[in-house]
Amino acid sequence: MKHTLLYIVLLTGSLLFLTCCEGRISSDPTLQLSFSADTLRFDTLFTRQESTTLTLKVRNPHKEALLISSVTLNNGEYFRLNIDGVAGTNNKDIVLYGKDSLYIFVSCLPDHQNATTPVLIEDQILFSVNDHLQTVLLEAYGQDVHLCGKDTILQDTILTADLPYLVRDTIIFAGKVTVPAGATFYLHDYAALFFLGDVSMNGTLEQPITIRGDRLDKASTHIAYNYISGRWNGIYLLQPDETPACSWKLNYVETNSGSVGVYAVAYRTDNLPQLTLYNSRIHNFSLYGLVLQNTNATIINTEISNCASYCVYLAGGNHTFTHNTIANYFGSGLQMHSTGREDVAAVYVNNLSKKMAPMRTVFRNNIITGVRQNNLLVATPLPDYYTGTFSHNYLKADSLGIEGFANNVYATDTDTMFVCTRYAPPDYTYFDFQLDSVSPARGIADKFYSQQHPLDRLGNPRLEGKAPDAGCYQWQPTPVTNE
Repeated sequence: MKHTLLYIVLLTGSLLFLTCCEGRISSDPTLQLSFSADTLRFDTLFTRQESTTLTLKVRNPHKEALLISSVTLNNGEYFRLNIDGVAGTNNKDIVLYGKDSLYIFVSCLPDHQNATTPVLIEDQILFSVNDHLQTVLLEAYGQDVHLCGKDTILQDTILTADLPYLVRDTIIFAGKVTVPAGATFYLHDYAALFFLGDVSMNGTLEQPITIRGDRLDKASTHIAYNYISGRWNGIYLLQPDETPACSWKLNYVETNSGSVGVYAVAYRTDNLPQLTLYNSRIHNFSLYGLVLQNTNATIINTEISNCASYCVYLAGGNHTFTHNTIANYFGSGLQMHSTGREDVAAVYVNNLSKKMAPMRTVFRNNIITGVRQNNLLVATPLPDYYTGTFSHNYLKADSLGIEGFANNVYATDTDTMFVCTRYAPPDYTYFDFQLDSVSPARGIADKFYSQQHPLDRLGNPRLEGKAPDAGCYQWQPTPVTNE
């Protein structure tokens, strides 16, 4: 009993001593704070738009308490501080007890930079402790933009590529729209682009037209917001009933991570619009990739990949697909999408409705594959009722007993198709649908049609050496990143 009492007394004394040390404010100038980072770096920020918040942990690693005389910003022009719930850029006389910590929340609101490219913005958080100054660097890049709200534009419009367009809400273009090479559109949550007239988006290999979400930062360590589908709405090409047939031309357009990629629809069954989609990429959408309804379309050298529903949906019109890669591995590996994948084919040809225009589909030199066993569904009342041609394609699909299927290669369970079809640990290599060296899609394309398109989507020649490959990418010993 005496020993127990002695132990309690000693323990109580030790706790009082530690509490005394932790509560005593030291004036020793050699005692310093520690920080979770020496630099807080924001991703590129759009000017006059509030940033997300970054967190800095400030810790007192010593037994004694420290008096932080002041926490200030060096210039305080663009950055804002909140210290443990208290806003302000000049906080004084903060006691940080031994082994304790506090959190500083930092945001940034960059002003107009008068520049076409991102401008570096810097500041410092200054901590004054016992006449000793410690600093944490703050960095961001401010990007000027054309800021667009909800709008309906009736006249013909020629856009520019001098600054990106930050689209905060839905924009409806009723007239003809011309978009030059290098133009970039950042769309906010649920924002969409509607086109009711002719469209000419003419990007190039070196300067593609980019349409994507407006979050440039990361949701977590390994997941950029740009990898998360459903971040914005979609691109809608609509032909009003009373207008002449629309012409929609998209060349070298890169779009990803919305709800719908390209939705091209007319509601009448005559005088159909014409879509030409060349050298483009439609990737990672929470609903559909490409929807064609009562629309004539020519799709060449384009990747359409990773959609929760159909990558390609066809209903009404004449559709020609040549040298495209249609690959649906949505959600493979790390779950990083806003919705789960539906168990549907990568390509759905809907030839059931009598309300649609007469339909004819031609697929040659394409790849149609994905995680599903059957990635091609042709829905038609009778085989003789469907008019379509599938030749020299690689198909991960059931063999269809329909006239017009010839010289296709069908997948096996042992096929290795692409460079990467997952995004997962340990290396987190992003999806890459360029061909693997042992891909069964190599050398199976019809050279006659490859001669009409001698370069693949990345500008690589198809006709050098062996027979050309199916899909939009000719195999390369060292693939170029397609992210």
